Amino acid sequence: MRSSTASKLQACPQILALAAQVEALAGNVELAANATSHAAWGGEIVALLAAETMERIVRHHHERLDGKGYPDGLAGERIPLGARIVAVAECIHNMLSDLRYKSARTFEDALAELRRCSGTQFDPAVVTAFLDWLEFHGHPREP
Repeated sequence: MRSSTASKLQACPQILALAAQVEALAGNVELAANATSHAAWGGEIVALLAAETMERIVRHHHERLDGKGYPDGLAGERIPLGARIVAVAECIHNMLSDLRYKSARTFEDALAELRRCSGTQFDPAVVTAFLDWLEFHGHPREP
């Protein structure tokens, strides 16, 4: 298990009690080697906590409205609403962040990409709610 993940898990005593089971999941080399497996792997960890609703959100946050996502290829309303919300939030965060494989986008460019993918990758109602929230609260300043 990566040290950042381990330290986050150790922060909660309930999760720490499940460390042996989590380590067994993390030890699955095939699962860990697949870059798209983190949603399913995260879902399995949350499932250990008997948090079914959270497990579904974590597991399905990379599904796409058009059914071309992962890990289960769910589409439309079959994707839990919480997962559709997390998908938009994670996407915006990643687009605005410098990551080891890409530079951060401008805020306007990130919003344009979000709009472009509304209806295929993202739930249009979630995108609209996010954009309405920004309209009401204002756009954050760029660094």
